[in-house]
Amino acid sequence: MKLGLVFTINAIVAIAFAIPLLLIPGSFLPMYAVETTPGALLLARFFGSALAAFGVVTWLVRALPEDSAGVRAVVVALAVSNTLGFVVALIARLEGRRW
Repeated sequence: MKLGLVFTINAIVAIAFAIPLLLIPGSFLPMYAVETTPGALLLARFFGSALAAFGVVTWLVRALPEDSAGVRAVVVALAVSNTLGFVVALIARLEGRRW
């Protein structure tokens, strides 16, 4: 699979999650069993803005040559972000948290 396709898919998924997190977090969070406290709504909007940034960056970098320094930097950043997200989810699961 070419990186351009991976970046395109990443951008679409990131923006698809960013929009409801930014605009309607109170309706979106309960689907994930998250209480809609004021703090949770604020954090959801912050997370939505981060996802929007990821989406824009991956959308813009998708057309660059695969061997460019910019593409390598984005690949490293996404790998770090996804690895950290996996570790956080794994720790939560091992602690017995259910969603």
